[in-house]
Amino acid sequence: MAGQSTKYSPIPNDDADIEKASMISYVGGSLRRTRRRRPLVVLLLCGAISLIFLLAAFLTYSYNLPSTLSGTDYVYGDWAGDNSEYNSFMIQDDPTHVVIQAVDVNVTPPAPLLQPLTTRPPLDQLIEYYAHGTLNFTHQSKRPQVDLVTLFVNASSEYFAFAKNKKSEEEGLGSLKKQSHHWRDNGELRGGLRSFALSLRERLRTIHVVSAAFDFPDDERPVLPDDIEGDTDRWQLGQIPEWLDWASPGNVQWHFHSEIFRLPRDEDGSLDHAIADVNEEEWRSLSLPNFNSFEIESRLPFVNDLSPNFILSNDDMFLMRQLSLADFHHPLLGPMLRPEPGLKVGFKLIPEHKSTPGEWGGLNHANILIGQRFVYRDRWYLTHMPKAMTQAITQESEVMFAKVFTEAATRCFRESRRGRADVEMAWLWTWLQIERWREALLWTWAVARLGGEDGMIGEREKNEIRDALGLRKGEEYDEKEILIKVTRAERETFKDVEKYTDEAGWEHPLATRLMHTSLDAEYHRDGGKPDPNIVDGQRICRMEIARCFPEGFFSTEDEYSAVEVFKLLAFLGDGRCGDCMTEALLGKSGKRALSAFLPSVDAVFFPPSTEAPQWSRPEPMLPLTPTWQEADFSMEANVRTGQDAWEGFEPRSDGGVNMRAWTVKLLSRYAYVYARTESRFNMIHNVKELNGDTKAMDESKTLAMACINDDVDKPENAPAVQVAMREWMERRFGEDSEFVKWEKSFPWS
Repeated sequence: MAGQSTKYSPIPNDDADIEKASMISYVGGSLRRTRRRRPLVVLLLCGAISLIFLLAAFLTYSYNLPSTLSGTDYVYGDWAGDNSEYNSFMIQDDPTHVVIQAVDVNVTPPAPLLQPLTTRPPLDQLIEYYAHGTLNFTHQSKRPQVDLVTLFVNASSEYFAFAKNKKSEEEGLGSLKKQSHHWRDNGELRGGLRSFALSLRERLRTIHVVSAAFDFPDDERPVLPDDIEGDTDRWQLGQIPEWLDWASPGNVQWHFHSEIFRLPRDEDGSLDHAIADVNEEEWRSLSLPNFNSFEIESRLPFVNDLSPNFILSNDDMFLMRQLSLADFHHPLLGPMLRPEPGLKVGFKLIPEHKSTPGEWGGLNHANILIGQRFVYRDRWYLTHMPKAMTQAITQESEVMFAKVFTEAATRCFRESRRGRADVEMAWLWTWLQIERWREALLWTWAVARLGGEDGMIGEREKNEIRDALGLRKGEEYDEKEILIKVTRAERETFKDVEKYTDEAGWEHPLATRLMHTSLDAEYHRDGGKPDPNIVDGQRICRMEIARCFPEGFFSTEDEYSAVEVFKLLAFLGDGRCGDCMTEALLGKSGKRALSAFLPSVDAVFFPPSTEAPQWSRPEPMLPLTPTWQEADFSMEANVRTGQDAWEGFEPRSDGGVNMRAWTVKLLSRYAYVYARTESRFNMIHNVKELNGDTKAMDESKTLAMACINDDVDKPENAPAVQVAMREWMERRFGEDSEFVKWEKSFPWS
């Protein structure tokens, strides 16, 4: 292959280039809802004649309930259980709710955390690629499928309104009527799910949808058939869309809030030490029902049966053309991240943003959390489109920020005044991926390579650093004044990626341009602004020796702790020391790979026999603390026997760990790509805007992703928008398809 592929581009010179339930029938049995009565009254009613029974049902119930519920017998259909872990009943005359049994936290454990990433190539191939930049495939690799995760809400449900008003009163927030359009259902989920199925086809494994379930109003409880066991108080009304075939949902898995609103527990069932004093049932009573999408997303690590790589989307997002898995995730290079360089997220929380319906309070709070764990700096906003995610990162975050997330989850509305602020989860997860890579890369070099088994940096290791920075041993200089200029190395990481992709049998992206890979280190620039670090056409970085290394580091023959040197480089100030050191080491690694960072082939470490006090980890990870200051970055605290094992790579019989294998496995957990995909964000206020935007999208041959955001604030405009939206989705995505397996026959509008 000659030259560069248009799909795999080198680092751009300008930021503007990164743009723009099977059914078991109960014969003659039904469920109905009735007022809770004293046992004697219940006994008398059970023996009453049918006329009296019907009269009682008619007169039952009037306390503070939606008017359409008063005096109604609700007849429940058959068992439906294939869809989820729930015992559930369908409601014959209400296709928008099912009766489900909420998860009992004292019986059902949460989904396990800190699971291995299983979609990478074999370890020997990864080591070859990370060390030398080459790959030799002896057979084609597996093509993993991907899952889709999205949320669903329908504000037109009277149960929703009843529960929302009750919860907002509990939090002292009033009615929140002005924000009702944020929960309005225009049928977007139906079109959105279809768009993903039609675009990704057999590549889409499971669609996970998360929605609310509401307690029965205080005056009512379901009356269950005699052969149904369970605490009546645990039965709830779960929200589903009217077109969903609940009894036969195909590849859709439905998750209600009671399943995923869990606290992080280790394998032995213990809570994370940061929240050890939290009563989970009391916490759930504060957090549920929840109407805050940020905090609902914070519980997604507890979704069961989630694929290692998944796509996080909103119900108003659509795929507009055929895409491949590589438009979201590459097996070798990682997830496709889509930043918006022209817009930065700061790390100061403005008080007026703490309890508003917008996103900036959650964004700023997320950056504060990332800053306190890594370095404080402004970070790019992300395009408001479907996002590539890894289960590994979401689960790590749940442990790392357990205390903050637990508190934030009690914010049932964005207007809530509980805790510090919301946390914008998709943004945090994306930047956690980026920062974990940077941390792992510097740790690999400073602690695993230079420090080695004794953890110290002596004269030999100092000479290696001098060589990377262009310093000469014995040269007279004042460490307090010297400023090192490091020119960025020219890299060719993308050059043969297309060839390797073909040889491995992976897919190429169909609508995505790869702009930058983590294997070429971080890439921070201000979109559209001149870069002060471009000198004579070359990008340089400036490194102050006195700031970036311990005092006397180069002028004495003293040994220094590798961990302490790592901390200075990785976390000092705004991170420039570590960024510049990384640039220098990339230069020593050549045009490809990371050879200058990696430990030697025969580097072996023998972990201590005692295990860390909490969190079993099947593969390499660095500390999961909320701040770097409280973390122990020593090899003894992080490297565990067997973590270098992989398919085709057996661990040593003597308990030693091959550190090259360990560090490559660590790095590949966090690899990522900055990517660009043509997308369109539509803010809709009326039907005229909607029709104009959908027409423009239909006429585009290259548009790949779209979001249609309902911002209709005038109630009189909403019905027309809803009709037009459903008509457009039926035209665009309503075709019959073998990949749409979850719908029952139901009109679009």
